Amino acid sequence: MSIFETALAVGLKAGLKMSRVSLTYTSISDSENPIPLKGTQGKKLFKIQKPGEPVVYVESVDFLILVADLVIDDTLTTPQRGDEISRVQDGEKFTYKVLPMGKELPFFQYSDTGKTVFRIHTKLFKQEPA
Repeated sequence: MSIFETALAVGLKAGLKMSRVSLTYTSISDSENPIPLKGTQGKKLFKIQKPGEPVVYVESVDFLILVADLVIDDTLTTPQRGDEISRVQDGEKFTYKVLPMGKELPFFQYSDTGKTVFRIHTKLFKQEPA
């Protein structure tokens, strides 16, 4: 990693630590053992337009999570399609499914060249009282 890439990764991690909220990550491969962790929530609006069809706007809720925090059975793991991320906010529990915005799009990406932060793409699946 270059000096610039290292500085960028350090800055990203520092920003994440200041803006993180409590989350619960539930893997489809180990749903009996949800993982409490911290992450940063953001949103992105995708514009999808297919030839001959109207424009459709789809909102993705993204979570930035440190790669080192996503550990299942003492093993670092990557997000899987269908995993769930839950957050309690203002007395409501919001549950998001890890899903891509389209067939050709990924459901997670690394946010830095050092691959220390996941950007996980999700869709709101369920909202209920906490």
